[in-house]
Amino acid sequence: MKPITYLGILILFLNNFPLLAQNTIHIPCGNAPTINGSFSSNEWQDANKVDLLIQNGANTVQVFFKHDSLNLYVAFVDHLQSSNIRFPEILLDVNHDKSPSWMPDDWWFHVSATDCESQGQPNNYDSCQLVRPNWVAANNFDQNPPQTDTVEIKIPFSTIHLNSNTTDSIGIAFDVTNTFNSWEYWPAAANYNSPASWATGILGCSSLLNKTKLNSPIETISIYPNPSNGHVVVDLHPLQQTIKQLMVYNLLGELVYQSNFHPTNSKDLNLQLANGIYLIKVQTTQKEYTKKIIIE
Repeated sequence: MKPITYLGILILFLNNFPLLAQNTIHIPCGNAPTINGSFSSNEWQDANKVDLLIQNGANTVQVFFKHDSLNLYVAFVDHLQSSNIRFPEILLDVNHDKSPSWMPDDWWFHVSATDCESQGQPNNYDSCQLVRPNWVAANNFDQNPPQTDTVEIKIPFSTIHLNSNTTDSIGIAFDVTNTFNSWEYWPAAANYNSPASWATGILGCSSLLNKTKLNSPIETISIYPNPSNGHVVVDLHPLQQTIKQLMVYNLLGELVYQSNFHPTNSKDLNLQLANGIYLIKVQTTQKEYTKKIIIE
């Protein structure tokens, strides 16, 4: 098939997925941790992490994140209350439309003495309660010892109207604030007023969790990890289908990799490609799938 046939796909892809590899994170699928405010490395070992620099780089808040296809889990660890009060916040652009101003799909979550969230605008404290009914956070901040330096958060996808079966990327940013004159972000250039400045979060799944979905009636194809260093696993569900052919195109529509297979449901690839964004077309015994992948 000539690469030009992918022009429409590429145009649609570019319009809906800005090139933000510089601020792209992989949000892996993992096991659900216990949200009790007591950080356990065993519970978060399947998460990814970024370092949020505070106080002009003098200290670091570690931010761990993962999901289980139903909930987003985030842990802020170290240098919160002990660093002259840093309340953690999560900013989410569910539709990943990178709008320069807030839209109805954008969410703000805040944890201090109470838990607060707002849809469509930041810093709206009208919803604040000690325990919110639609998401969970622990610990809350208290004037009494011990100081709160760990906060674990669970946000159900149903709360933010996110369907993990049809959504593979969101806009996301983390910040800590004293709520009156200091906001410090990851990514560093982020600003809560502008979703366009937030990072890209790629929703991925581990092979273990992918295999638990085999009994689902929904036809899916999983390509992970994404982003990848070039080693990619392609898993096809349900088992009634098998992979026959796989092709990879760059954003110019050029075919950069092609392989035919004996019918198989899973294939490990080692793509020797330059860093960038690619489209993977998978031809199965029943239909075709096209997925995007980031090589970095």
